[in-house]
Amino acid sequence: MENLPFSLDFKEGEKFLVLAAHPDDEVFGLAGTLKGISNLGKNIDIYIFSKGEGWGKPEERVKESISASKVLNLKEPIFFDFPDGKFIENKGIVEEKIKEIISKENYDGIFCPSFEEFHKDHKTICYCLIKILQSVRLEDNLQEKLWNTKIYFYEIFHPQKINSLFDITDFIESKKDAIKCFESQLEIKDFLNQIVGLNSYRSFTQPKGSKYAEGFITLTFQEIQKKPITDFIKEKEFYESQTIPISVVVRTKNRINFLKEALNSLKNSFYPLEKILIINDGEIEIPKNFIEDIPIEIIKTNSKGRSFAANLGIKNTKTEFLSFLDDDDLIYPHHFNVLSKAIIETRGSLVYSDSLSSIYFYNEKEGVYELKDKVISYSMDFDPDLLLYDNYIPLNTILFKKELFDSFGFFNENLNEFEDWELLIRFSRKIPFYHIKDITCEYRNFSQSHTLGAEPEKKPSFHKNRIEILKLTKDFRNFEVEERVVKNLKDKNSELQKNLQILKGEIWYLKEKLNEEVKEKQKMSFEIEFFLKENENLKTQKENLEKEKEEILKMLKEKELEILNLSKKIEELSIHLDSTYKEIQRLNSIQGQIFSSKVWKIHNFIQRIKGVFK
Repeated sequence: MENLPFSLDFKEGEKFLVLAAHPDDEVFGLAGTLKGISNLGKNIDIYIFSKGEGWGKPEERVKESISASKVLNLKEPIFFDFPDGKFIENKGIVEEKIKEIISKENYDGIFCPSFEEFHKDHKTICYCLIKILQSVRLEDNLQEKLWNTKIYFYEIFHPQKINSLFDITDFIESKKDAIKCFESQLEIKDFLNQIVGLNSYRSFTQPKGSKYAEGFITLTFQEIQKKPITDFIKEKEFYESQTIPISVVVRTKNRINFLKEALNSLKNSFYPLEKILIINDGEIEIPKNFIEDIPIEIIKTNSKGRSFAANLGIKNTKTEFLSFLDDDDLIYPHHFNVLSKAIIETRGSLVYSDSLSSIYFYNEKEGVYELKDKVISYSMDFDPDLLLYDNYIPLNTILFKKELFDSFGFFNENLNEFEDWELLIRFSRKIPFYHIKDITCEYRNFSQSHTLGAEPEKKPSFHKNRIEILKLTKDFRNFEVEERVVKNLKDKNSELQKNLQILKGEIWYLKEKLNEEVKEKQKMSFEIEFFLKENENLKTQKENLEKEKEEILKMLKEKELEILNLSKKIEELSIHLDSTYKEIQRLNSIQGQIFSSKVWKIHNFIQRIKGVFK
């Protein structure tokens, strides 16, 4: 029973946005919900991206949509001229338009066609919205606008596996009247009875009095950010790109189960890879038919180390472009589509995307790893100076042009940790890197088997090896570089501190609200108990008493749901607060390294002397 869809009421929030592909989507999909929200006095903006010329005369369909909005007591929709049936070909412009819309206002809720819809125009709207939400980062202005926004994915032509419902029993007649406005569409199909039939079925899990409901997949902004876009939009055509020859070097050592997962992620790639070179630096043999239907070549070494394995992979690569995937990491299906498109468009030699970091802790009792959390750990635009102090680019996010290694050198084989950081520092002195804010892969941290572990900063070897890299690359640092880095870190730190105060205030407010709700629930529970004791012997008026009891129990259930939602919100904010603290600590640590350096001390000394002579 706990998997039943939860009920929506929309009492919280003042401003809502509806995105629709064609005139009538907004009515067929959620007219009852919009009428209910409108009756609460809330503000609703509706944007319809085409005028529906694919299924009728555009001017007629626009008029029908405007008439329906009047029936529902809504503001007149705003229409765009995207070609009906060809959104996917124009997805870049659709994305820009949606970003422009959500940048203007602070929406409490956004209604969007579901990712389970089969109509490509509906799906394109959804793809573009998710792409925007997943590109928002800590320092972006959009984050503050979207932090408390809920996304409601609605169904039109395809029933979806919903997680939430809105009871539209009181608004079904208004919805029928609104549907009747679309005369041109009702001549094609009996949409009225079909849609009302779906709404009737949707009330199946609702209380006895409910006869009609509209179903949604409701997700928070944070939930959408913790999944790859390919979990939502699975069709290859959304990610198509020009093909260039790419090989992947996979380093592995005695982690056969992890390796299988990594190779399966490559097998599921939308991109046709030229070659996958497995460099086996361990004792366990890997069967040739280990994973079928992908172009694998296995090269065996004898515990020569991570850097040697990486270099051996590069030397055996025949393609112009190459990438790395360690055996405990994953790529998402669109990974190489995104990277290849970027390297072609920028004409660069090195591009990198963003990665989700997943944290796994070993459950000794069950003998398995359990996922603790997924976060976007690093997502920074290229800054060669900051790279001297902080490795913010995971190796599995990068696509290299192979000629870089011939020109600027291979991995340092004296290093067995942070070898990728040292390499990137060298490359960053010679060429620009190009960053794409797209989550395309997963960097997995396992508490026991990972090189650095789930909490590397707690290991003495972590700091020792970092210092080794700082020593190796010291010639690239001078006081101009350090001054620029410190200024940028101070600016970012200041912004984070401001966000921290806002988060603290919001958590305090939610906790106070939660306390009030808990007290209200306790009061209601006491009233129910009193009610039952007072009336247990009454035979007359039994029906009325049962109805009243049902109403009170329903109210109590709603109160419990509200408490649950508030607790979840506090938990999400607390996680964000924790990650903000960690980011501040990390930035302070980098500043501390700079302040303790000889270069910085000499620079400060010179600045003081200049001040005296002035």
